[in-house]
Amino acid sequence: MNKDLRKELRQLKKRKEFDRIYERFGGIVYRNTVPTWYAYEEKKNLLKQGKYEEIYDKYGNSAYQKVVEKAKYDEIKENQGLGKAMLYKASCFLKKIGIFSALFVTGFSALGSTTSQSLIDSNAKQYEKEIDENNERIQNYAEEIKAMNFTNLQNIMKVTDDMWSNIKGYRTPEKDIYGFFELDLSTPEGYGVCRNFATDVAKKLNEINPSYNARTINVYMSEEGYIKMTDIDRLNINSSSESKKENNVDNKESTKEKNSETKEDNKNETVQSGDSISSKLSNTFIGNHMVVLVDIDEDNVTLMVDPTNPSIGIYKDGKIRLLNPTNMSMDAKEYATGVLHGGMDGIILVAKDFISSFKNSKLSFEELEKKYGLEAQNKALKQVRAATIAQSSLNEEKDKFNERIKVTNLQNNEKKSNTFFKEREDEER
Repeated sequence: MNKDLRKELRQLKKRKEFDRIYERFGGIVYRNTVPTWYAYEEKKNLLKQGKYEEIYDKYGNSAYQKVVEKAKYDEIKENQGLGKAMLYKASCFLKKIGIFSALFVTGFSALGSTTSQSLIDSNAKQYEKEIDENNERIQNYAEEIKAMNFTNLQNIMKVTDDMWSNIKGYRTPEKDIYGFFELDLSTPEGYGVCRNFATDVAKKLNEINPSYNARTINVYMSEEGYIKMTDIDRLNINSSSESKKENNVDNKESTKEKNSETKEDNKNETVQSGDSISSKLSNTFIGNHMVVLVDIDEDNVTLMVDPTNPSIGIYKDGKIRLLNPTNMSMDAKEYATGVLHGGMDGIILVAKDFISSFKNSKLSFEELEKKYGLEAQNKALKQVRAATIAQSSLNEEKDKFNERIKVTNLQNNEKKSNTFFKEREDEER
């Protein structure tokens, strides 16, 4: 796209003339340009009007298949009840798995259930000392956090903020131990990428509150766009020659972890792992990023927490919807997560997770956005930072007081000792 066309596109987007963008530039540019909120509302309206062809033209085959699936689900729910509709959803999920052929089911799943587990067992023995030491650090850390009596959101903000504050930043990890990715962040000299961050945060949240059932999940993030992130300072976000600043979109890049130079991070610059067998397989199967799912029982909702690009969303009806302002999409890759985290056993677990995502939250989306959205995140972040400073000051005062008591006791003991010996000397005289 030449300079004049990019300028025209930016102007049309600024004026919110989205239909004109579609007419002028076509479906691919259109769906990569319109904001997420607009795309969501338009697809919903087009679905109600039965304009499936327009959905296909504007948003592509993937979006078309999703709305057709939803229409079928709604039809079954209305005519045959929720139970039959849920079975239909589950069958669609399993059908997605089947798309990747017998190689996926037999080869990859066998690899996931045998090779990956044996590798985890081998690493557990080889790095036993490091694992035990890190687990002890996490347990001590969790005890400190539990003593602060934070809310669920404050716990998430605290753990994410502390993670970034206690490492050197974002970079290809040195150890990258399968099954124990968090070990790369066990010291202030540590570096990591999304898999290390997600594993570390999940492990700490579970230690703080086991009911969170925090677990990692593979996702695919769209290649261009922005997320307005929480006010957490991220260090040394990798940059690459493929970095893009087109279409008036905030510096979004598909990060390549190899042969890249570090630079100061644009606040809303998103990054994902560059690991993939191929870009096509990454997009359709494995994904390009790892995040954390966290169950919040009091609201009957599962949150998506992205430690790498600090933000929160919800995992609902098998989809991730971000609560932070964004024009990006994030698609859950449950089947890849299941295979890579345990073969067929893993697939069964994520299938249950997928079906569970259809539970009804106690809060509407608007209420969830108010409770866990960007404004609430930043408010909670300020609160935990203030509480941490206050607790640190209190601990310093306690240490000083204990030191004074210690000195006073030593002095008193010394006086008593001197008095005792003086009395003995007087008696001997």
